[in-house]
Amino acid sequence: MSTEDLSRSSNEEVITEIEKISVNSPVIKIGTFTKIPNVINDALTFFKKGEKELVLKSMGNSIGKLIVVVEHLKVEKRLFSKYIISNEEVKSSKFNNEIDYFPKMEIILRTY
Repeated sequence: MSTEDLSRSSNEEVITEIEKISVNSPVIKIGTFTKIPNVINDALTFFKKGEKELVLKSMGNSIGKLIVVVEHLKVEKRLFSKYIISNEEVKSSKFNNEIDYFPKMEIILRTY
């Protein structure tokens, strides 16, 4: 079995795991211009409404913001977390359809 087959099977497992977990869970996406206090406030609002699970997603340079938010929430609300790291393939139209890879991170937070 080649390394390509191994990576393909692990990526498929990750995708099915994400689909199982995040079907009914609210999702917050964090981008470059997203403000950290707003995300923390939104996440706390979801948990106050009775949600048991929350999915936070980020890509590229905003992964640092995602980690700051999650660590703050874990301390404040005592949550379990599951980290899922992958790469996103993006075709660049500016440079002769070259393929770029961007890091992508999804974190699932659960209450006790």
